[in-house]
Amino acid sequence: MWGDANEDGVVDSLDLMAVAKYIVGDGSITMNNVDFNQDGVVNTLDLIRLARIIVGIEDAPTGTPLLPMTIRVAFHIIRP
Repeated sequence: MWGDANEDGVVDSLDLMAVAKYIVGDGSITMNNVDFNQDGVVNTLDLIRLARIIVGIEDAPTGTPLLPMTIRVAFHIIRP
């Protein structure tokens, strides 16, 4: 389902938070559900579109998101 980043069956603020955490490198999402422009990257453009969908300014895309994949990201700081 478009916008359902955490795959709980609902598009809501929890999805928005999951995408924001993913963008800063602290979380995992179902990428295909929130890569609205299908450029292979989930970034602030997708986050803004998701926020607009949640508040009702914009409609979610129709159809099923393509290329199901889950991305997990973790960053570790290595000091010399």
